[in-house]
This record gives sequence, structure tokens and C-alpha cells, in this order.
Amino acid sequence: MRLSQQQQASFHSFLCHKASSVTQVSPGSEPDHPSQQGDTPISLRIIRSEDLLGGKTEILIRHGSEVYRLRVTRAGKLILTK
Repeated sequence: MRLSQQQQASFHSFLCHKASSVTQVSPGSEPDHPSQQGDTPISLRIIRSEDLLGGKTEILIRHGSEVYRLRVTRAGKLILTK
């Protein structure tokens, strides 16, 4: 699936706007999150799904040359497909 230049620009703009809602956390401070990888604590970004989806139930994510679809099920689960 290929995105038009307008779709790409719109998605890029959306991601840039949502970057302000990204939170840096240390592992272990988030429930049910592995606290360490080996003996070295790692820092991961957490992006709220609501912020990423922007009120939609489905978005497209470009990773390299591939496009993936992220959607929310009726049960509220996230599914990422190629």
C-alpha cells in the first residue's frame, strides 16, 4: 500500500504534533513493564494510543518502505498488521 504525498505529509504533521505528548519514563515506573534488560536500566518512550490514533480507530504507520495498519478492535485491543 502506498500513501500519496498529501497523506504522507498529513501523517508526518500529525506525528510531529503528537510528539509533544510523548513521555520519557524509566522502566519499572510503568505497571507490567519489564524493569531492566540484563542489569542495565533502559529508558523508553511511552506514547498514549489515544494520542497516536488522534480519535480514529485505525491509522497507517510507515516503517522504512513498509506500511502497517494499527487498529483498535471492538474489545479495545490494538492490532498491528502489515
